[in-house]
Amino acid sequence: MQKVGNSLHEVSELPNIDQLSVDYTALLIDIDKEITFIRNYISDKYRHRFLELDSLVHHPIDYAHMVRKIGGNIELTLDGLEGLLPSALIMVASITASTSPDKPLAENVLQQVFKACARALDLDLSRMKLFDFTESRMGCVAPNLSAVVGISVAAKLVGTAGDLLAIASFPVA
Repeated sequence: MQKVGNSLHEVSELPNIDQLSVDYTALLIDIDKEITFIRNYISDKYRHRFLELDSLVHHPIDYAHMVRKIGGNIELTLDGLEGLLPSALIMVASITASTSPDKPLAENVLQQVFKACARALDLDLSRMKLFDFTESRMGCVAPNLSAVVGISVAAKLVGTAGDLLAIASFPVA
């Protein structure tokens, strides 16, 4: 009988699915903030090499990819940049880099920038895995919302709002 009582007690201590989605949502928000912080760090260090890149590439992950690809190269070529950014932006970045009087970075600073880029890309990969997991649970957490707007949009709504109660309190109009 003691085992039954213990198992009932253990079941009641398991977090419910809604609380898990709130926790995952909070973690996703923290990861996004950390990626933004790292992007600002990369920008502060890398602007001595290519000042205009900061204003050309706004998305933190695209910025990290671009900085990793360009690295410390003095000559920016179009080779290898396809697929990272739209071709028009690659062309503008290439032309801007060729007319920019920026200086090369010291090797230790460049290594710090590369480590920060790798960290941002790793965090983005973790964020995508966590989002996929959250998305896979949306059918259980919010079945009606998922049916109306789709699983991916439902996960983003719950992620933005924080939980289902916050979504329920949104005004209708």
